[in-house]
Amino acid sequence: MEKYKTDIVALQETHLKESSIQEIDEYILFNSGSTRGYLGVGFIVNKELKQDIRNFEKISDRMCVLHIKKKTKCISIINIHGPSEDKEEEAKDIYYELLEKEIESIPRRNTLIVIGDANAKVGNEEIYQKITGGNSKHQQSNENGIRLITLAIEKDLKIMSTYFQRKEIHKCTWMIPGTMETNQIDHVLIQTEKSRLISNVRTYRGADTNSDHFLVGIKMKLPKTGISRKKKKYEIKYNIKELQDPEIAKKYRTEVEEIYKKHENRCNTVEKRWKYIEEAVLTATKRSVTEKKIPKKKKWWDKECDVEIGIKKNLRKKLLQNNSDQNKQQYQNQRRRMKKMLREKRRKYMDNQIKEMEAKYINKEIRNFYKDVKSIRKEYHTLALPRFFLEHHYDA
Repeated sequence: MEKYKTDIVALQETHLKESSIQEIDEYILFNSGSTRGYLGVGFIVNKELKQDIRNFEKISDRMCVLHIKKKTKCISIINIHGPSEDKEEEAKDIYYELLEKEIESIPRRNTLIVIGDANAKVGNEEIYQKITGGNSKHQQSNENGIRLITLAIEKDLKIMSTYFQRKEIHKCTWMIPGTMETNQIDHVLIQTEKSRLISNVRTYRGADTNSDHFLVGIKMKLPKTGISRKKKKYEIKYNIKELQDPEIAKKYRTEVEEIYKKHENRCNTVEKRWKYIEEAVLTATKRSVTEKKIPKKKKWWDKECDVEIGIKKNLRKKLLQNNSDQNKQQYQNQRRRMKKMLREKRRKYMDNQIKEMEAKYINKEIRNFYKDVKSIRKEYHTLALPRFFLEHHYDA
């Protein structure tokens, strides 16, 4: 997500049975769960948007909704996983009835986005080009594609995933297992009057998603709120412990005194005196001690992890070039080996952390003990289901 500067990712086929909301590093995972264990949909959201999330609704194991409010504007994202073309008509009817009901429940003032694996080939038929844009990978719509287009017409939506002119390589969203043949079956829909908010939809083949589907990226402008957004200031932190060194502490004191003396004659008010003291302290700190570098990776991460990740990425590129059974098997084996190694390193690190904490508690180093507890809770924290997690059940 960081590589592609993405704040929200919609997931399909999560294969997680239980509904849950988890904090993972700098992101929050919202998962609908699945009764059968092979479906399930959800979202991964950047923690910076945590205050903007209004609620997450599980509709079924094929559908969920995330509601976000930015200032005075609301965005409702429906994440879908449609039945495949070969499913029974009854199953498709139930699914589309449920989707229609959910779209109708969203207030018209909200910006509505329908996104996900629709399992639908949308064609370039001239009759539908006002809805589809006529830039699909496919010339002819299949049955699921006609259903999706009909839904868009009835609910006044546009299919933006086929609206932009793109290279063929940036249109395909799914590679048929065991072949090099690709289809465009993942789609993005939005209200017709708000379609200008989406400026780009394309596939990113380089994203390693461990799936036969490719990452589909959407570039979207937020609805205007009439309120200017303040840029977040970057707060620099310093290694204050370095001041315990007598030589550094002496240098720091000297710097503060010299900088303050330059302005001492102009300190005729309390406000000015405070301003120059603050300036002297900040400047002396910059000159005397080093900045704290916030590590992007976990403390247990090492070069071996980077090597294994690199091997996995290379095998995935090889798989994209030749989707053979042998290449697929090599990629899956490497992925399993890599995940096992990462789990072992993480567990070993956690065991050591717990032993150190236990020793601090026994030695009555209570302050350091609670400091470690706080640090671990930030790294590995699972949320219980809050009040804004809702479950909807509709009768088929």
